[in-house]
Amino acid sequence: FPVTIGSTVYAGERYASYFSAQSTMAASAISMWDTVFMLGVETFGLDYTDEERNPWLPVEEFHIESARQTIQNLGLQEEQFIAVNVSVGQKRNIWPVDSYIAYLRFLIDIGYSPLLFGLPKELSIIDQIQKVFPQISYYPFGREIQEIGMALSLAQCAMSPDTGFVHLSTSVGCPIILLDQQRPHAISEEWSPFRVPYVRVESETSLVADIQV
Repeated sequence: FPVTIGSTVYAGERYASYFSAQSTMAASAISMWDTVFMLGVETFGLDYTDEERNPWLPVEEFHIESARQTIQNLGLQEEQFIAVNVSVGQKRNIWPVDSYIAYLRFLIDIGYSPLLFGLPKELSIIDQIQKVFPQISYYPFGREIQEIGMALSLAQCAMSPDTGFVHLSTSVGCPIILLDQQRPHAISEEWSPFRVPYVRVESETSLVADIQV
């Protein structure tokens, strides 16, 4: 008989959407990306190819064009910049401004062009960074998430201390550097990027802030 699937971790009320789903295929998957895909496949009796398991982001042509035009307007070239996310949804994922500055200095010193991504609430962080590196731009606020995804698809790679940005990068096949808190291995595997090149840098504590450059 199919078995019940679920997450290995309770991450607080914010993520407390519990369900009892019966799927042998889903229960055998390691990544949550694959778990959800296999749940749909077995529930509806669908056939699928291996390629169809790859994450993807549904977009319109105007999202692609707007992302390309924005990257060009910022003076950058496609696949010649690194996307650096400064926004986080939870306090445990905050990375200090000094750490961002040290990381960005390293990127610039070895010839890379960083591009900042964030929400308006992180404008003070962006301002502090631009005081040190006035040549670094940030992706304009208020754009649709599909366009941001397309912008990430044009990057060499991305870096983020926040999993939301990591999942968006995964959905467009953008290689990602993930700054993460200390977690049990099974949980890390479950929520890591899926079928995308990535490097996971783990803190020695429950706080991303303790990751040193």
